[in-house]
Amino acid sequence: MFLKDIISRSEAKTAGIKRYFTGNRCKHGHISERKVSNGECVDCSRAGTAAWAVKNTEHVREYKIKYRSDKKHEIRAYEAKYRIDNLDNVRIYQAKYFKKYYAYNREKLLNYQDGYRADNGVKVKGYAAIYRATPEGHAIRLKHTSKRRALKRGHEINWTNEDHENVKRLFQEAARLELQTGVKYHVDHIIPLSRGGDHHPSNMQVVTAAYNMTKGSRTEEEMRKRAA
Repeated sequence: MFLKDIISRSEAKTAGIKRYFTGNRCKHGHISERKVSNGECVDCSRAGTAAWAVKNTEHVREYKIKYRSDKKHEIRAYEAKYRIDNLDNVRIYQAKYFKKYYAYNREKLLNYQDGYRADNGVKVKGYAAIYRATPEGHAIRLKHTSKRRALKRGHEINWTNEDHENVKRLFQEAARLELQTGVKYHVDHIIPLSRGGDHHPSNMQVVTAAYNMTKGSRTEEEMRKRAA
């Protein structure tokens, strides 16, 4: 916080404020807040800390490693909460970061993936099969398949955090019903994509695969007329 009003060191101390502001330059020419504890200019303190860190990089690195080790549970909880509260921004950042990282390290990543699969083929297939058998894994696979089909048809997908969660719940429900009943379920577009419908949760519903195959590119209204 930068104090706009003039306040003396004694006044700040009485008010319980950690910084004060005189409006005068420090000996290094900064017009900045000063610390109540020692009267030091905040800008001078930051510059000194940065200079010390440059000269003591190994010490700083060891301190950061120890700090993250000692506070790992608190840090993970904070990071998880941040991702939930800022999911849209996190996804935008990750898309930009991973795209750039992949562009610079494409060969390295592909070689690593090929090598790992070659050395651990049975393990990879086993993990994949186990995950696909779970309701969540089955739902994610169906969700991605549906998204790819929509993109191939030229549909833009600009979902909010709430949209992502709603679509995820639809596919989880379809996967749950399929695993529970043994009957195959689909997430159907109420207005088909081929008829101008959007790939959006407001245009999606969980139906049996048999109904979806019969429905084809028809709308719900056309299906009701067909059944009448």
